[in-house]
Amino acid sequence: MVIPCIYELPPIFKAKVINRPSKKCKSPYLADIRVITTIKRGKILFNVYGNEIMAHSPSLGCAGLVSSSKKVYVIKNKNEKAKSKYSIYMAEVEEYNKKIIVGVNPNITNAIFESILKSNILAMFKEYNIKREHTIGNSRIDFFLTHESKQKILIEVKNVCLAYHEDIPLKELEKKDYSNHDINSKIAIFPDCNRKIQKKPISPRAIKHIDELIEASKNGYKCYLVFIIQRTDCKYFSPSKLDQTYYKKLKYAYKNKFLDILPIQIEWNGPKAYFKKILEFDSDFTL
Repeated sequence: MVIPCIYELPPIFKAKVINRPSKKCKSPYLADIRVITTIKRGKILFNVYGNEIMAHSPSLGCAGLVSSSKKVYVIKNKNEKAKSKYSIYMAEVEEYNKKIIVGVNPNITNAIFESILKSNILAMFKEYNIKREHTIGNSRIDFFLTHESKQKILIEVKNVCLAYHEDIPLKELEKKDYSNHDINSKIAIFPDCNRKIQKKPISPRAIKHIDELIEASKNGYKCYLVFIIQRTDCKYFSPSKLDQTYYKKLKYAYKNKFLDILPIQIEWNGPKAYFKKILEFDSDFTL
């Protein structure tokens, strides 16, 4: 089976993060980077680092994936007047001598999913008319699908770029050795939670979206919550147990069939994103 390319960026460049936030501009959405050029001298490859320049980091630090000394992939900004000459779209994660490319830019998540819809990869959405954004209650839901003879569909899309072998606090993770685990068997987790147990929900907006979808389901809509997982080292998906408010809310909505959940795994190869598969749920979530 040929895996379809569902999204393509302009040319990408590898870079090293020097500071985030930028020291030139204190906005947390800006980072100082050096673009890396690889040159060959004889049989040896050398990395040449360019001048320090600012890049937009739409995912902030992305739980450490976009921080000082990390390698990232950037594209040039079209707006020449912008403070940042580049935007960060991917991060390079090294784990037990293996490198993983992770998509960290949430701004393209809806465009990726729209391409999936238009490519007819998912059979349940074929032949539907697609509309971006639809107001329900006090929320704007990302997609509204209609068909002259079928149930109307609402779809909210979330970006997922974090994955761990266990959904536990960072202090506990750092004490463990996962070198004997299959690197591709992690749990993709949403929301971030900063790897700490949360007394309050990390994203009240995300909970609000679930509530709106529950109400829409009661009013006759078919509702989906789609998680676009921009990395390939995951086998399972789960809402984070560290945010019990979100975890319990989503589990309630799923168990009572108010919404379906689609954890869609995406693979980046250079500037191209490929649809890989629908992930399984972590077993605890379905209990």
